[in-house]
Order: sequence, then C-alpha cells, then structure tokens
Amino acid sequence: MHARAVRYENVSEDDWSIGRAWFKEDYLPVALETDGFAGAYLLHDDERMCTMSITLWRDEQTAAASGAAVQQHLDAWEEMTGIKATVETYEVVFSETPSGARQT
Repeated sequence: MHARAVRYENVSEDDWSIGRAWFKEDYLPVALETDGFAGAYLLHDDERMCTMSITLWRDEQTAAASGAAVQQHLDAWEEMTGIKATVETYEVVFSETPSGARQT
C-alpha cells in the first residue's frame, strides 16, 4: 500500500471551511471511483493553521496513476485560495486499526 500526503500551510478558517467541503464533495467522489483507492483521512490543526490529507492506494502503480487527477484538484485549490500544496508519497510499511475503532 502507498499513501499520498498533501499538506497545506497558513490555512485560514474560511479556507478550512472551503477545503473541508471541497475534499468531501469534490475530491473524495473522484477518488472513490479511481482504481486502487484504499481510503482517506483529512486532518486539520487550527492553532498551526495546517491541513493535511492522506489518501491510501493499493500499490505504487495506482498511486502514480491517480496523480494526474489529484494534480487537477490541487491546481483548482491553489487557484481558489492561493495556497500551494506540498505533496509526498510514501510506502505504508505498517498499519493497524483496532476492531471497533471509530471511523468518521
């Protein structure tokens, strides 16, 4: 499994509100239809004004193949807010989710 981490700095409250809706309503539906998509997390820290999304992909090939669609969304976000994302991809070497853990 591979993970794509997209990090945004200096995210105002207004941008966070827009970004949260954009992630759930615009990006996530596309990701759900993309071959190899294995999950997503959206993280935010009000104090540091930082937002990060983590998307999980079945393997390196599907993570790479999804890159063009992701870039379109990142470009749209930058155009809307002026905030450029930092994007990194990692191999997931360990994952554990306890049974009964709450998913939101």
